[in-house]
Amino acid sequence: MSHYYISFFSWVNEPEQKGGSDEIYHNIANIIKEDLWLNPLNYFNNEDYDEDEDESCDVEKDDDNDDQDHDDEEEE
Repeated sequence: MSHYYISFFSWVNEPEQKGGSDEIYHNIANIIKEDLWLNPLNYFNNEDYDEDEDESCDVEKDDDNDDQDHDDEEEE
């Protein structure tokens, strides 16, 4: 099965795509016009970030301590 990918700019310039449903293009355009265009920072900043995920990624703190231990051993 081959996939045909169209760029966003091609989609904007050619709203009448062959073999596609015009309704889906209008829905996407309305989402962009009514929500994304007016509030881009809501999507850019990813405000729905889950704080629980952040707690599970404390690898840097452990790595920093390990590096200091190795540096001390090398000095001896």
